Amino acid sequence: MPLRLLVAILLPALLAPTALSETFTYEDRLRSSGDFEPRIVDGQILPSLERAGYRGLSFWVDRYGTYTITSDQRIFEDGFDGLLALYLGPLEDRNQPLDDLLAVADGPTGSTEMTVTLTPGVLYYLVTTFARPSGPDGFTFDFTNTITGPGRIRWSGCNAPPDSTHFFDFGTDMNLLEDTFCALVEWKDFAGNLSVGRTVAFRSDRSGQFWFFDEENWEVQVKLVNGCAVNGHVWVFVAATTNVEFDLTVLEQRSPGNARTYHNPLGQTAQTVTDTTAFPCADLTRVPGD
Repeated sequence: MPLRLLVAILLPALLAPTALSETFTYEDRLRSSGDFEPRIVDGQILPSLERAGYRGLSFWVDRYGTYTITSDQRIFEDGFDGLLALYLGPLEDRNQPLDDLLAVADGPTGSTEMTVTLTPGVLYYLVTTFARPSGPDGFTFDFTNTITGPGRIRWSGCNAPPDSTHFFDFGTDMNLLEDTFCALVEWKDFAGNLSVGRTVAFRSDRSGQFWFFDEENWEVQVKLVNGCAVNGHVWVFVAATTNVEFDLTVLEQRSPGNARTYHNPLGQTAQTVTDTTAFPCADLTRVPGD
């Protein structure tokens, strides 16, 4: 069974949501021109539509339940005719905007809202774009999006808010331990091909996995543990099922020079890493949990 289908039908036997709610808010800016083809307006699938700019946010939640996603597009004068599209996993092809589409909302000018049921750990990709072309070519429009629901909403890629300069996530790195660390992988195979690992579309705040050749063939797992209260360090664990060469790098997002790289030589079966002194907590710009 394909991974995306599997995670889409995971048993909602997970804990039912409580009355408490969490909120995640971010601001961003759209250009009227771009390379996204909406194709969905007022619930109708159109054969083609003028391409538009878009912005994307990759995120996951830690509790099963109903979440409300709203987009306030009234920041610029009277607002614009916005569109929200929610995908399972990353948006693979902007020319095929119906692939892996879970929900779409085309609200009135100035405001758009959708209500969806989300599963913990599954990566979702939220696209904010125009339902119809707006303004002259290259014109910019500001918006504020809010996600509210029973669980924590976690930014998936690195450069986490509020330090992010963009909200695109290309699925090549992962945000860990409350936006404190970033993990990414570079690899080389026996034919000399060089590339980067892609994140598996299922996550937690402390661990995640990368694939190299096929999204259903997972290669490397990384896990971080906040051991500050135990030995004054953040711990890094790595397990892999490959013999290709790779470098897995874990770095502090607010201080990228504070990094650790774990290397596996070409042709060697990867060894398990248990680095319990990886990052001294006293050296961190921000200690997870503070």
